[in-house]
Amino acid sequence: MGKLYNHEWELQSIVLDGSHDIMHVDAKMALNFAPGGQVAGFGAVNRIAGTYKLTPDGKLAWGSLGVVGDRKRGPPELMEKERNFLEALRKTNMLIVGRHALLLQRDDGSTVLVSGQDSGPSQSLSASAGLYRSTGERVAELWRGPELGPVAGLLRSDWAVIGCPQPVVCSLDGTRLSVLAGATPPRRIDTDATASRVLTVEAPTLRLWDTADWQLIAAAEGPWADACLGPGADRVLAVDYDGGLHVLDAALQPVERWAVPGPPDGIAVGDRIVAAAIGGAVWCAPVLNR
Repeated sequence: MGKLYNHEWELQSIVLDGSHDIMHVDAKMALNFAPGGQVAGFGAVNRIAGTYKLTPDGKLAWGSLGVVGDRKRGPPELMEKERNFLEALRKTNMLIVGRHALLLQRDDGSTVLVSGQDSGPSQSLSASAGLYRSTGERVAELWRGPELGPVAGLLRSDWAVIGCPQPVVCSLDGTRLSVLAGATPPRRIDTDATASRVLTVEAPTLRLWDTADWQLIAAAEGPWADACLGPGADRVLAVDYDGGLHVLDAALQPVERWAVPGPPDGIAVGDRIVAAAIGGAVWCAPVLNR
C-alpha cells in the first residue's frame, strides 16, 4: 500500500448507487492519504478531512469524513458535486491502488470512484505552524509534523493551540505544554472572553477544555457542522448537518434547539442572543434560561 501515500489522487469518475455522476469541469475533487490513518483533500468547494482504517487486503473503513475549516458556499452545481463526492466516499469499503490509479468502491459495485495520481509526491502531509510578525519575519516555529496540516488555530498572549489531528498547546517560544485528544483536524478552535475555556470543534465530537491544566471538561458527540463558545463560557452554540442550531450549557448538555432556514455560513453566541448568518441575512434568537 506504499504507493497510496503522499500523493494527491484526483477524482476522474464516480458512480453513486449505480448512477454515473457527470464530472464538472470546475470541480476539482482530490484526496491525500497519510500512513497514520488520516486523509485530507478538496471537495468541489471546501477542504475535507477525516480518518480511515485499511487492512492489508484492501478492506476500508471510514472513521469520520467531512468538511473542515470555514464552510464555504459555492455555486449550487458545485455544492451538489461536493455532497455526492462525500456521500460516495462514505459508502466505499474497498480500496485498490494501481500504478497510477486509485479505485474506491463498495463491495457490491454500486458505488465506485476512480482517481488518478498527480505527477509528483504531494507535500501537504508534512506541515508546520509558526508565529510570524506582520513583516513576515518568523518569531518561532510552534509545531511541525509528518501528518495532515492544521486547519484552525488559536493564539493568545502567552499560549497557542495548533489544530492538528491531536491539537498541540504550546507557549509562544514553541515549548509544548499539552497535547489534546482528537481524531481529525479541528475545523474551529474557540475560547471565551477570559480564555478560561477552549472549545475544539471536530465533525464527530465537540470537546471543552480547562486552560488552567488543559484537562477535558466535557464532550458532545455529533456530527457537528460548526460550533462556538459564548463569552462567559456558559454557552456553546452548535450546528448539526440537518440545519439545527443547538444551545448547549457549560457541560455541553442540550438547552435548546431551533430549526433554521438553511445551513449557516457563520455563528456566534452572546450572553442573551445567538446569531447565525444564513443566505445573506442574520438570524437572531434569545437564549432562554433553563
